[in-house]
Amino acid sequence: MNIRTLTKIEKRWGAKVKTECHQLDEQMRGERGPVTLVGTYSLVAGLVYLALEQKPVHLRTLARELAGARNRDLRVLDLTTRPSYRQLCYQLERLQRHLASTHTSTKHNVQHPMLDQLLDVLVAGSTENVEAHDTWAIDTHLFAAWVNQSTSHSADPDAGWRVMNTHKHKNGPVLGYQLVAAVRADGTEVCDRIRIIPANHDDATPGVATVHSLQQSGAQVERVIADRGFTQKPALFLDPLRNAGVHLTFDLKESDIGVSSTYKGALIIDGWPHSPGLPAHLKVIKRPGLGAKKTAWDTYNKKMKQREAYQYLPHATPGVSSARVASPAHRKQIGCRAAKIPTPNGAPTCRVAHAPGDACGLKTMTFSSSVAPRTFQFPVYGTKDWNEIWRKRSAVERFFGHLQSDHGAAFRAGRFRVRRLIKVAIATCAFVIATNLQLREQAATKARANATPLTT
Repeated sequence: MNIRTLTKIEKRWGAKVKTECHQLDEQMRGERGPVTLVGTYSLVAGLVYLALEQKPVHLRTLARELAGARNRDLRVLDLTTRPSYRQLCYQLERLQRHLASTHTSTKHNVQHPMLDQLLDVLVAGSTENVEAHDTWAIDTHLFAAWVNQSTSHSADPDAGWRVMNTHKHKNGPVLGYQLVAAVRADGTEVCDRIRIIPANHDDATPGVATVHSLQQSGAQVERVIADRGFTQKPALFLDPLRNAGVHLTFDLKESDIGVSSTYKGALIIDGWPHSPGLPAHLKVIKRPGLGAKKTAWDTYNKKMKQREAYQYLPHATPGVSSARVASPAHRKQIGCRAAKIPTPNGAPTCRVAHAPGDACGLKTMTFSSSVAPRTFQFPVYGTKDWNEIWRKRSAVERFFGHLQSDHGAAFRAGRFRVRRLIKVAIATCAFVIATNLQLREQAATKARANATPLTT
């Protein structure tokens, strides 16, 4: 075995999680089943080693590696003897039984509290300085289970079918699981929390669970960035995070773009109040898609700039679920005939007949997410400030890219050979830990290179 890789694993991750792993082993002591000489830490560390060495992350491969390991290699892995393949299987099976003892399941959600606790400990141990970050991007990666997908009867009873109309999975049903990940949006883009669920289960609640876990660990989660896949059910994702004091930045479904309702005479457009005098051609402005030409973006930005004149302005710092806003007419951005507010030079005028004390006539009002639960957010959707934050969401996409890269952990079908959710979660966790360690090492190498003075 490569002692340098083993030492990095022990130094950058193992030293932080050994105690919790040993405590878990103590809890399992005395339970039914064979007693093995392999602990939880040794098993997971061995899988992380295989991922870092770009070898198949299989128990049989680990058994072969350990069979030829030197005594110093075993000591680093917290082993006193060379375990057999059967002993490794026994330990994974013991973990499966023990962690499944508290699981609950509903139609749309499955919860394994003890498994989630273990995943939090293991993944958090592969990162550092979580207190220095405040923004996370959340997304889901769909991956295939180790089964024969050509048959209707799954060899993995925990796996589920899912069809996603994305460029990657278009018209390709997948039988497997989902990896829900919370990745740092700034700095070294490591993953701090994960959840594993069947492919056919809703990922909104597990996404919220990753944020709650971060908060419970002491992280100051100020903002979460998510795509529209998480925001279709506000009661499951948006509202719980708002209640937890977290700002949200998220994409909107096409059906949510434009006027959704009115509030005190104002038009609610893309989750924010606007003057009713807004021209019809500015009520629906669709963001250009991936690969759009510069001309399309120029047109979009021009329309958004024109719409901003009719937008209500924050009267104070907006909260996570409400904002005190001021009328654009009283802020002299536009004029209004109904409220008898003169038009500033070069500014547009609201010509809609409304009560003088409504809409433009309101100096300030409180606008809350209860008025637009599916779309409320600040900065306002589509604005320059919103786009600056939204660009950071690609951090989680990049992390998934590193996770699946041939130059990294290469997490994909065939790289693990276990069935059942808990076993799959432990294997997936090993890939995530390995990716985090690689990203940290690359960042450290880059920092050293930048700090080295140039010589002539």
